[in-house]
Amino acid sequence: MDTTKNELDSSYWAQAWAEHRKASGFYRDDGDTVEFWNKRAPQFRRNTTGEAGAGRVAEVFAWLGARGLELNGLRVLDIGAGPGSFSAPLAQAGAHITAIDPSPAMIELLHEEMRSAGFTGFTGFTPKSEATVSTGVKDYAAFTAAWEEIVPSEHAWQAAFDLVFVSMCPALSDIDSLQKALSCSRAYLYINAFAGKRESHALYEIWRSLEGTEPPSTPDDAFYLSNLLHTLGYNFELTIYSSSYEEEMTVDEAGPLLTRSIQRWRPSCSEAKLEHAVDTYIEAQQQGGMVVNTVENRHGRILVRLTQE
Repeated sequence: MDTTKNELDSSYWAQAWAEHRKASGFYRDDGDTVEFWNKRAPQFRRNTTGEAGAGRVAEVFAWLGARGLELNGLRVLDIGAGPGSFSAPLAQAGAHITAIDPSPAMIELLHEEMRSAGFTGFTGFTPKSEATVSTGVKDYAAFTAAWEEIVPSEHAWQAAFDLVFVSMCPALSDIDSLQKALSCSRAYLYINAFAGKRESHALYEIWRSLEGTEPPSTPDDAFYLSNLLHTLGYNFELTIYSSSYEEEMTVDEAGPLLTRSIQRWRPSCSEAKLEHAVDTYIEAQQQGGMVVNTVENRHGRILVRLTQE
């Protein structure tokens, strides 16, 4: 990294963030991210929607409410919406939702979540369309789209949303993707990002048995995002917090999910040895056809205010 750059310059932190993410190895992938999330979609839905995700949703809504956000009536862009973990609760709170995710399987499940909550979708990208305005809050939009490929000006998205909502979305990965998200909001940008820790007990145990070392570190995205926002001149609030939860996987889900997750860390062992280690772990841990894994995280919640108060 060029240490001659000014630490009060956004380019310094953009470069530092890129180098930090690359060094961690946490996000390395061989281009099959959509396939990975398609396969994970049913398990992810089971662990993040409905009663399983109610506590997390309530915490986020309470945090936003304490900062003066009234969700009812807001136009919200949910980037990396997954199976509707937040889109459905936001809609139930009275927000007008536009959701995007690159995984077709995730979007299909999001539609199911929204329909079960009594909402009907419409077609077309434009949040200001007559279809949205005339038929009210019971409408929503959800699209299979990668944030990296979205051009806001092509969909009349510039400053079109009251709240841009980005929770644990890998696509928010650099200064360009951050500024694109900011450009779509006229009032608030909410980001939830890793703050240096994601310890999956299952993955850590399997990795240590194979490699005899600690797994790759989790990036501290929240740290670099906050420094970028500061040097870009935005007003924002950051809260660091820790969380722990248990995720359930069927035996059939656990094998491919754990194997692919460790492959993304690029272990030195053969694929056959990795698969054997995963199978051994699942056999030892499964009860009644289910594997329960404990995950401990450290996150940063960021709320950017784009309007003067």
